[in-house]
Amino acid sequence: MTKTIESPQDFMNWANQVNHAVHQCDLQDEFAYSKLADLKQWFIHSEKIDRHLLIFSIQKNQGGDVLIDFLNLYARHKANEYLEAEGEEINKRWSELLQKESHYEYEKNMRETWIIKQTADIKELKEDLRVERKVIDRYETDNLQLESELEKLKAELEKYYVIDNHIRSLINK
Repeated sequence: MTKTIESPQDFMNWANQVNHAVHQCDLQDEFAYSKLADLKQWFIHSEKIDRHLLIFSIQKNQGGDVLIDFLNLYARHKANEYLEAEGEEINKRWSELLQKESHYEYEKNMRETWIIKQTADIKELKEDLRVERKVIDRYETDNLQLESELEKLKAELEKYYVIDNHIRSLINK
């Protein structure tokens, strides 16, 4: 039965053996019969110092092509972590912008509502002013008529005083 790498600790033990072994064949078989997906996950999640040993051991035992696969996988993993972190920051910023836009729209609607109300109030005031001007015009016309009548009455009153004075002078004679 062929030995396989079953855990992260086994993977590190394998790397140490590769580092010190003269004959690599059994270690190559152990790597080859192990689950590649598990090996890749352990490589990605290994500590930095352990990763250096794993890189050296994979290069020494498996060759450059296998090492490049592992390093590409690790680079993609780190890039995805970065993108997720940046994505969270972008989503947070986007959320803030949406909130500001919502507040802006609310303020804009409030101003538009206020402007519509003020416009209606101005129209109403203009109509009230037009009505009041008509009333003032009517009062001015009435005033002119009353002044005209007053002048006529004064003229009549003067005639009355003249007649009254004349009659009194005739009576007193």
